Amino acid sequence: MAKTSPFESVHLQLGATMKEYDGWRLPSVYGSMDTERQALKSHCAAFDLSGFGRVSLKGPNASAVLEKAGFSDLPLRASQTWKWMQYNSKPCRIAALQNEYIVFS
Repeated sequence: MAKTSPFESVHLQLGATMKEYDGWRLPSVYGSMDTERQALKSHCAAFDLSGFGRVSLKGPNASAVLEKAGFSDLPLRASQTWKWMQYNSKPCRIAALQNEYIVFS
C-alpha cells in the first residue's frame, strides 16, 4: 500500500487526481494542465514534497561538499532559487535558501 501525504485530504478537496509515485500517493493534476501552467506563470504554487528524500546542508562549506559529491553549477546561496539537476543519472532538485542548500531526491 502506498504512503500518503499528510496533505492528501487538502489535495482531494482542491480537485487533485492522485497517482502513485515511488510508493507515495501524490497529486498528479488539478484538472487542466494549461490552467495549472497559467497559474504558475501569473501567481504562485505550492508543491507537496512529502514523498521526496531531502538533505539539508548548512555552513560555509556546504557548496564545497555538494561540489565534491558531484554537483556543479549550483544556484547561489541566498538566491532562494531552485535548480533541477542530474545526479548519477537521476533527477534531483536543489534549493538555495538564505543560509543552506536543500537537496531533494
